[in-house]
Amino acid sequence: MKRATFFAGAMFLFLQGFSQFAWEKYYGGSEFDVAKKVIQTSDGNLVILAEESSPDGVAGYNSGGRDVVIFKCTQEGDILWSNRLGGTGNEDAGDVIITSDGGFAVVGTTDSPEGDVRTRGGEMDLFLAKLTKDGVLEWTKSYGGGNNDRGFCVLELYDKGFLLGGETGSRDGTMQMPPLGGIDGWIARLDNKGKLIWERRYGGAAIDKVNKIMELSPNEIRHDYRILATSMSKDNHVPDNSGKQDIWVFNIDEYGRLVGWNRTYGGEEDEEAQNCFFNTQDSSLTMAGTSFSQTGGFSAQQGLGDIWLFQIDKVGDQAFGYLYGGTKQEGATGLIKTMDGGFLLTGMTQSKDGDIGPTKGGYDGYLLKTDNQGKKKWLKTKGYEKKDFLYASIESANGGYLSLGTSELTNNAAQLMEHNGKYDIWLTCYKDSAKQESTIPVLAGNVIDKTTRKPMKVYIKLINSENLDSLQSVSTNPDNGEYLMVLPKKGNVSFVTLKPGYLFYGGDLSLEILASKPNPVVRRNIEMEPITQGMTVNLHKVYFNSADSRPTAESYSELERFATFLKLNPKVKITLYGYASFQDDGTDKGNLSLNRALSVKSYLTKRGIREDRVQAAAGDINKQLFMDTGAEAQRKNRRVEFTITSI
Repeated sequence: MKRATFFAGAMFLFLQGFSQFAWEKYYGGSEFDVAKKVIQTSDGNLVILAEESSPDGVAGYNSGGRDVVIFKCTQEGDILWSNRLGGTGNEDAGDVIITSDGGFAVVGTTDSPEGDVRTRGGEMDLFLAKLTKDGVLEWTKSYGGGNNDRGFCVLELYDKGFLLGGETGSRDGTMQMPPLGGIDGWIARLDNKGKLIWERRYGGAAIDKVNKIMELSPNEIRHDYRILATSMSKDNHVPDNSGKQDIWVFNIDEYGRLVGWNRTYGGEEDEEAQNCFFNTQDSSLTMAGTSFSQTGGFSAQQGLGDIWLFQIDKVGDQAFGYLYGGTKQEGATGLIKTMDGGFLLTGMTQSKDGDIGPTKGGYDGYLLKTDNQGKKKWLKTKGYEKKDFLYASIESANGGYLSLGTSELTNNAAQLMEHNGKYDIWLTCYKDSAKQESTIPVLAGNVIDKTTRKPMKVYIKLINSENLDSLQSVSTNPDNGEYLMVLPKKGNVSFVTLKPGYLFYGGDLSLEILASKPNPVVRRNIEMEPITQGMTVNLHKVYFNSADSRPTAESYSELERFATFLKLNPKVKITLYGYASFQDDGTDKGNLSLNRALSVKSYLTKRGIREDRVQAAAGDINKQLFMDTGAEAQRKNRRVEFTITSI
């Protein structure tokens, strides 16, 4: 790995009025350097995936024609580390994700015969590279045969292995399944070191490819996956095709077998969706791409190619769909769900009219903000006299957006002097002056492992505090631990974070109070602690009145979280210890302490926890949390703790 030793670009501030555009930076060298993807890490920084042809770019050197480069930078654009992956030929970047150990997995394509990323002897092969959290290369693996094979996406699995997706034109090497057509969609199951476990082809007689893989059933018992693909076929696995190329969505199980429904979307010409948002609450899938068709159930086509934003429900039926564009060509490459519940699309435009508005050059980048039903709220274009593209965005902590793209050097010094080459990697910051404060209560934040400090995938469950009914659940993004839950506007609710082998974490919310605030967003960054035998935990939100062994009404949300934790960890056994405070009325504090533990045990058994998993005992009366005689301190001394006796 080589650390960046040059100043990649200067921050450019606009201090006039309320301009949406705030600053930009360029990264690269004297040749062609293009961006591919940006993701946010749990520490708030960015990781950027790109391709470099420059020998003097971010990585500081070049192995061949074109290398894959990965680098980490702050939200202000300052580079923290960089690395390059490549051989003596050319490499294409496909995807990057954050792995459960805090490192990174990069998938792409190589035609290099030698180097740290190389082919197996064919024309082009897929590769998977694993890096540490500091960008140090741990290992690489290549997959392919004698023809062209390309890698586009990767997903880390529950067992730390991977699903790798792309396309194959080979009939040998690691591509052993019988071919379906000229180019097939391809998915492989790998172990945590990249060893091939199984591989399967998807498609028909024409050209098919896999663009994205998502986990469909996050219950950690059955593992199914939803696949976003592109197909030109009309047979075999492809149920229908309306035109030349359609968007294709299907489901597979953990062995790669087709399960559930299988649908295509498009008109008489070409359609493609490169990015999407999968909602684990209702299993809807929102997709952003490009449509060239005049038919297909869309709104009116406006130009050569339009931005297509559409959503399908859990059975594949279209929930909404919109085309945005002008008389020339537009396309969408990036899509994120924003904090206010809407969507932000990123892409390129060539039009000077229509929904897009005037462009400055051959192509401009754009940000298109919509509500949660896909209706346009605002659009911002950014570019110079030549070709400028934006590929992906993230929502920054200050309420704006950071967008990644590629910018072509102009002839008239319109850009910053730090633009280094023919094409540079381009990072821009936007302040959303049109953004209104949310009036919808939202719970959001990040979840990390307390021990490793790495982002985690956990499940967050919302519970009605009055009747203890489950209202909804979401899962965190495994790449960065982020979650977002849109809350009801009325009532009292509690939430609990859940993952087998970890303690629960939760809280209580009064939605009437929250909804009355001008920006009702609650941020909870959560540290999940692994359970160990012998650990003792205080049920700090379970309370008792003086001389009373019954939990107060405000305790039941915490008790329900506790019961849910025990259901999720069926092998865990515990001993409950009740405690009395020095100021509890009455003299038999030992019996009062025991009865408090027994009350909690009774609640758990009524909620379905086997009685033999829970023991109850009186705690040491001298073990006080607070020696203060104040009312709040003594309230906290009246408590119940539990010790894990078996896992």
